Amino acid sequence: MIKAVFFDIDGTLVDFETRTLSDSTKKALDALQANGIKRIVCTGRPISHLSFLPDAFYHYPFDGYVTYSGQICCDEKKKIFYKNTWRKESIRRAVSWILEKDVLCSVGLLDRTFDTKVNTYRISYLTEMNKLHLLPKVEDPRLHMDEDIFQMSPYIPASQDQAFLDYVGHVKGARWGGRFMDVFPDTGGKANGMDQMLAYFGLSLEQTMAFGDGGNDIEMLEHAHIGIAMGNADPQVKSHADMVTDSIHEDGIYKALKHFEII
Repeated sequence: MIKAVFFDIDGTLVDFETRTLSDSTKKALDALQANGIKRIVCTGRPISHLSFLPDAFYHYPFDGYVTYSGQICCDEKKKIFYKNTWRKESIRRAVSWILEKDVLCSVGLLDRTFDTKVNTYRISYLTEMNKLHLLPKVEDPRLHMDEDIFQMSPYIPASQDQAFLDYVGHVKGARWGGRFMDVFPDTGGKANGMDQMLAYFGLSLEQTMAFGDGGNDIEMLEHAHIGIAMGNADPQVKSHADMVTDSIHEDGIYKALKHFEII
């Protein structure tokens, strides 16, 4: 029996254009709560970015939050109970690579993010995603090499992904768009974040379901007992799911939960 459902945010819970939860998704989430099923966010976003989401999402009651692609897990009050950080030697190698190649990279700290530079590519991406308000400050990454870093997102072509990962060491990456790669410790990832959350609630993997649409959701969909790709997901993501539901615009979450008689 399903006891916990994990949800990606962008393109799954929240529409890219309207930035809101649909009425059918709210109805589905309410039904899960009424049935005693945990509703858990599982996102590549940092905790600090959750506050930028629409009120309809931010004030909606979830039972837990897996953030930074599994590197920070929080309870329903957003109190942290698990953290997984980069190795210091990996940070130094990443910063060296980024500066040498003059690459734009977003760096995730505990309470905020910063960019190593600004360029039109970054601005056009945030504008396209209706997220220009999230444009971070520009800072020198060398000033933060001794701090806890949870995620880095270098804006590099996919053809350079493996070279970056191999050079840095002890990290892995995932893409949910074509512009950048989210990079985090090789001990982490959304699957690890799910395991930490299940241990916190005393649940098993066999009691889980997950919804996602992006490349960084593949690990989560494969790890869950039932992994469901949204109809608007990339074809590659759909190939890793147990089921493909309708798109976020067509009540995909609600329909899938009804299909499996979870609600």
